[in-house]
Amino acid sequence: VVETKDQRKRILDVISTIIAPWFTKPELLADFLTSCYNSGGSMSLLALSGVFYLIQERNLDYPSFYAKLYSLLDRNILHSKHRSRFFRLLDTFLASTHLPAALVASFLKRLARLSLNAPPSAIAFVVPWIYNQLKRHPTCTFMVHREIKDADMKKRMMDHGFEDPFVAEESDPMETKAIDSSLWELVHLQSHYHPNVATIAKIVSEQFTKQSYNMEDFLDHSYATVSVMLSFCAWLREQC
Repeated sequence: VVETKDQRKRILDVISTIIAPWFTKPELLADFLTSCYNSGGSMSLLALSGVFYLIQERNLDYPSFYAKLYSLLDRNILHSKHRSRFFRLLDTFLASTHLPAALVASFLKRLARLSLNAPPSAIAFVVPWIYNQLKRHPTCTFMVHREIKDADMKKRMMDHGFEDPFVAEESDPMETKAIDSSLWELVHLQSHYHPNVATIAKIVSEQFTKQSYNMEDFLDHSYATVSVMLSFCAWLREQC
């Protein structure tokens, strides 16, 4: 019996690498893992790898998996000590090119919005991560460059400005209307107070000539190493 939250966290930290592989029937862990995954906060982040293990290895049916995953993208995620682990998994979950564009767009838009209040070390990997996703899911590139052909709509936008159709409060990633929105947040970051953050943010305004970024170059950095890492980011952009 797991009695305390700390005990649960210690188990979840190693469950997919040390515990589950030794189970002849790892699906017996399903109730424990889904309960932890549904509990929210850091517990959900730690349970994520275990739930994915069961989905991948034992065909666990979790119909609301992406909706729950989307709910984990809150204002704390980019400050969490588990963020590197989370983004490695998130990259795997969004790897399939068969995912609906509306679903992927919601994740991109939510992260772009969260990056407005994120620390520089987090912004510096969110931007290349979004770039990689746009390369992987080209139908979402309309969020970067959408040409308005309707003359009346263009005039209304010129007269009254653009109203972002993204519904930030919507919990279902298929219903946020993010695919009809834009990633204006990343353009806003081009004026960030940290010059190297501003530099790396400019990759979304240039031609997408780079195949993709190696995210391992951006993850696992702390406030102590952010200046060095951001200088490296700026250098990488200059090489494109």
